[in-house]
Amino acid sequence: MRPEVAISAVVIGSVTAAVGVSTAVAAPDYPSWDDVEAAKQNEAAAAAKVDELNGLLSGLQATADAAGRAQQIAAEKYQLAKTALDEATARESDLTDKAAAAGEQAKVSKMRAGLLAAHLARAAGNDLSMNLALNGSESDDLLYQLGTMSKLSEQSQSIYDDALADQKLAASLGSQAKIATTQRAALASEAEAALADAQRTSDAAAAAVAEQQARQSQLFAQLASLKNTTAEAEAGYQAGLTAEKEQQSAPSVPPPPAAPPINDPGTVAPPVADKAATAIAFARAQIGDAYQFAGEGPDRWDCSGLTMKAYAAAGLSIGGHSATAQYNTARNRGQLVPYSQAQPGDLIFYSEDGSDMYHVTIYTGGGRMVEAPYDGVPVREVSVRSYERVAYVARPSA
Repeated sequence: MRPEVAISAVVIGSVTAAVGVSTAVAAPDYPSWDDVEAAKQNEAAAAAKVDELNGLLSGLQATADAAGRAQQIAAEKYQLAKTALDEATARESDLTDKAAAAGEQAKVSKMRAGLLAAHLARAAGNDLSMNLALNGSESDDLLYQLGTMSKLSEQSQSIYDDALADQKLAASLGSQAKIATTQRAALASEAEAALADAQRTSDAAAAAVAEQQARQSQLFAQLASLKNTTAEAEAGYQAGLTAEKEQQSAPSVPPPPAAPPINDPGTVAPPVADKAATAIAFARAQIGDAYQFAGEGPDRWDCSGLTMKAYAAAGLSIGGHSATAQYNTARNRGQLVPYSQAQPGDLIFYSEDGSDMYHVTIYTGGGRMVEAPYDGVPVREVSVRSYERVAYVARPSA
């Protein structure tokens, strides 16, 4: 086995692990230039070698695409976990602040109730005030004893009721804050695990793309030699085959039955031309920029970071740094449109099952879109892929 084949085995192993494949995958045996020159001596051998090289190129593309898709899915899971953690952290902080404020209010109310108790004790002519002082250190004891006293005045009753309500509110908010802390800790662990998984799949995607790029130049040159063409022509031909396969690969994904669009798709307004044009122009201006997991500029991007900033340039918020959040925001705003009615500027989504979205792009018209794909592949404008494309697009400018 040649040394370069061992490298391929490492890359393929990392990719299969990333996409959840447990079976071992044998690394392909790439032909040498001597193999190609020998095949050129015989027409049948040359044709077979052409088929072999085409197969290797297709395999490299498929491996890179599978790794990229796995990365997109893992990255979106992290974004969702991070969003859930951010929301839980904010809720914990809010409840903690409210519980502290309620505790202070409860102390004031208890003090007012204590003054009331002392006053009533003196008015009753007994030593109730001493009894309360000895036994009323806990607000429960104090308020209970006040509650059992007969013939409270209307004002006294109000003071007692307020103190009791403040005590209950402080206790309730304190309990909620403790629950929120527990939930936040659990979500922090989930986000940490999702981040580690996203980083692993990102590394696998980068390795697969690096392997593809390292191999395909020689394979194109070998094909050109066998077919008496040029490497550039062979690269173009392979790109055309890839685009054709992507168009014919699978039907789009419908939305889940439990969560249909909340609007009638036929009633959505057409896009505001200048807003859509601004978003497209911004996205196109980033073509060639590197992909970066969780990137949102100025020169490194992931898919939802690019779409978010593109529409921010047009003065529109589309739902945050997550493909799923952007789809749900459009759905809640009544901005979903069937793909058959897509207009330039609309957002195209990809999903495994129509629930969470793992990829989002900007439609530029003519069956084309701008996307930040995955590690190793820069921002680009390509033909719209049908595989796992969601049946609805979002129209943020509607």
